[in-house]
Amino acid sequence: MNTATEALLFLVRGAGRPRRLRGTLEFWSQEGLWELEPFRFRQPMPMEAEERQPVTTGQVEVALDGPRLRVAEVGRDPWLISDGVACWTFERDGEASSVPRRGDRFLSRPEGYRDHARPFRASALSHSLYGPFRWFLEGVDADDLAGRDPWEVAGPVVATEGLGRAALTVPGRWNGMSTEVTFARETGQLLDLRTPQNRLHWVDLADDPEFDDDLFRWDGATFSYEDEMQGRDDAQEAGRQCGMQQWSDQVGPVEFTVDCGVPLDLSVGAVEEHDPATGEFLAVLGGDLRIMLQRRRTGVDEPDAQDGSAHSWTTPGFTWTISNLPVRPNAEGRASLQAAFPAE
Repeated sequence: MNTATEALLFLVRGAGRPRRLRGTLEFWSQEGLWELEPFRFRQPMPMEAEERQPVTTGQVEVALDGPRLRVAEVGRDPWLISDGVACWTFERDGEASSVPRRGDRFLSRPEGYRDHARPFRASALSHSLYGPFRWFLEGVDADDLAGRDPWEVAGPVVATEGLGRAALTVPGRWNGMSTEVTFARETGQLLDLRTPQNRLHWVDLADDPEFDDDLFRWDGATFSYEDEMQGRDDAQEAGRQCGMQQWSDQVGPVEFTVDCGVPLDLSVGAVEEHDPATGEFLAVLGGDLRIMLQRRRTGVDEPDAQDGSAHSWTTPGFTWTISNLPVRPNAEGRASLQAAFPAE
């Protein structure tokens, strides 16, 4: 490996890169140009100098055994545990520690969900490692170095040493920054990645260590995709029932018919918006006809513009508007509509 190109090809191929390792990765960034997130490195949008943090640092403990993985911030709870079949991602400082995925669909916890005691459980295929962090565990892809801003060699290969291993350092320019990579000469294992403002490197690293299987398992309570979907369904059903209860309490029966020249089924299908405290609501009537009935506090909001089939009227404190009617009611039909709803 006398040239930078040969060295980079060896780094990408990583023929001898260990699939069992344990160590501590350290991250350092001047002026917050990079931010360490679980499983990824994120380069934020450009910030004004006064908005940048002076220095960000962090260390994560990593245990890798083929498809099994454990990542934890030093001295804190894990970010991720995977036994190769399932993975568990944990909350961190009240924020989601990762975005669990199923296929190409990103999943998020329900709004307001915070439960440090219950990690999110999903398929091991649902988590991904991103950017430079991935390079240290899964190796460097050719696509990583040949993207929109490809790696440019900036000098000769330098023989060096890292963590007791014979190593090679390749200087270059990547993503608009001067960048150096250092990797083990025998295995292609990445040891160090640095720019003038950032650095990610192994503080300690053991190849082919012994592991306790419990390190890659979580037997406590969990929160799953199915739990999330059930929680959303339950919330929707609770909202539906609350809306229907408001209708029953403040309007009347949910099934009724009004004669507007022709019999018109105005049975309540759903109360999509409702506020029991103010009495305002937006209801869908008439099944597939989707007739809309809105009740607003008089003087708070003006009714939306309606077509000729719509009809508005007022009662003490409220303005009522019924729209999307399949017929254009005459004066008698409009009176029948108004009489079908409370006058007070």
